[in-house]
Amino acid sequence: RSLPLMHRIERVIDRALVNGALVIVLGAGLYLAAEGGYFKDFFVQWGIGAIVVIGGLVGAVMIPTSKKAQETIERDLAAGCSACSCWSRSSSWRSSRRAPPTPVRFSIGGAIGWPS
Repeated sequence: RSLPLMHRIERVIDRALVNGALVIVLGAGLYLAAEGGYFKDFFVQWGIGAIVVIGGLVGAVMIPTSKKAQETIERDLAAGCSACSCWSRSSSWRSSRRAPPTPVRFSIGGAIGWPS
């Protein structure tokens, strides 16, 4: 019953803290690179690229996923399901799953010609 709140808190943290910290780090990095004339150096370009990638992943993956999880849990709780009474996978989850891979046995001895 507390999972919707947890996902709501996760979304607030992602929006406020992570995105806020990315803006501060980007601003400080741009200021320092401008003061020292380091824009042509690899570490500045890599840092800006990392900030863009992290911000993109948070905005495109983390926030929508936590919102969808919160909505799913709230829907299930509203339908009367509790964690102990009717725990089952939804049909959309079951249809997205693939069959588990068959285990493959490797023999180091057989791979190099020794009898296994």
